[in-house]
Amino acid sequence: MRTQQLVRVLLLFWALWFTVVTLTNLTDLLAGVGLLPAGFWWKSGNLGLISEALQPVGLATLAPVALLGALLWQGLAAILFFRATAAVGRSVPQRDILMAYLVGTGLFLVYIVIDELLLLYLKGLESAHLQIVIAQLATLAVIELFTPRSR
Repeated sequence: MRTQQLVRVLLLFWALWFTVVTLTNLTDLLAGVGLLPAGFWWKSGNLGLISEALQPVGLATLAPVALLGALLWQGLAAILFFRATAAVGRSVPQRDILMAYLVGTGLFLVYIVIDELLLLYLKGLESAHLQIVIAQLATLAVIELFTPRSR
């Protein structure tokens, strides 16, 4: 029973984290397109970062579209982590858990490739993305150790 609680806590952490990231990116996007006041304080700042990253390749105007894609992917990850959290206690929650981690970790693996393509590692973004991948894989490893397998 206690191992299930640990698994739930780890999954719920990622569900909440992805939810907050999605919401702060949403408010950043809404402020960036003028639907929220420019001085709105609770926003990620990622729209500016994306715009700056796309500037050298002449695609800065696509920053809102890129942020929208990212926040939709993040929102999907949040939903899947909430679903995986709810699945704990069922006989075989592994499919739900692995799907959540596949989507969540996959997003940051894509970010790392983009960091390389756009030379963003020079700004330190790649290391932040890599740390999130490592944290996700570490929590997945703990979950795998504590999740019973059906035979």
